[in-house]
Amino acid sequence: MLNPDSVILVEACVTSLEEAEAAAKAGVHRLELCRRLDTGGLSPYVEQFNDILNTVDLPIGVLIRPTDGNFRADTAHLGRLIREVERFCDAGADAIVVGVLGTDNQPDQEAMTEIVNAALPVPVVFHRAFDLCPKPLDALEILFDAGVDRILTSGGEGTAWDNRDRLKELAAAAEGRMTIMAAGGVRADHVQALLEHTGILDVHARASAIPDIMEKIGEPL
Repeated sequence: MLNPDSVILVEACVTSLEEAEAAAKAGVHRLELCRRLDTGGLSPYVEQFNDILNTVDLPIGVLIRPTDGNFRADTAHLGRLIREVERFCDAGADAIVVGVLGTDNQPDQEAMTEIVNAALPVPVVFHRAFDLCPKPLDALEILFDAGVDRILTSGGEGTAWDNRDRLKELAAAAEGRMTIMAAGGVRADHVQALLEHTGILDVHARASAIPDIMEKIGEPL
């Protein structure tokens, strides 16, 4: 059960300045910027990032995913990832959102360590490629060792609500070391129950769901 004084942080996934402004007006605490959600999300354009940075007074995490497809990275692809990480860190990103998996679909620790080092001191968030990991608790330890700050996850295939027991397990394993951010079909009609059940304090949702979620979050636990 959450403490009534717990501070819940809500992050909006946005793809445009208009969505960012609407999320900010709704009272969201943080943004994740990307484009092409129909492909699972791709890296935004730097110009788009700059427009939002100069207009909306909120922390902005930037998704780094140059191309769609699987989440593995050969040497050339990893080099491109790192160049984009450095570009957006230099532009003022508050977090880098990225995910690289190995052939076993567990996180690629070597690649993630390189990315974390390239981003320093900007924190790195491992995105929902985590939901493909066959051993989530082991994956959490790999990411902790790589220096990842947060994990964005629905707890596996399906929605965060479907996987609330797994999310609770992950949150307990990560407590005091990393942040687990619940994502995937999070909606106002269950967000309070989801947070109560899992003990998670960070939640991520698409821009369209944000106004109703923020209204619900504002109600007493």
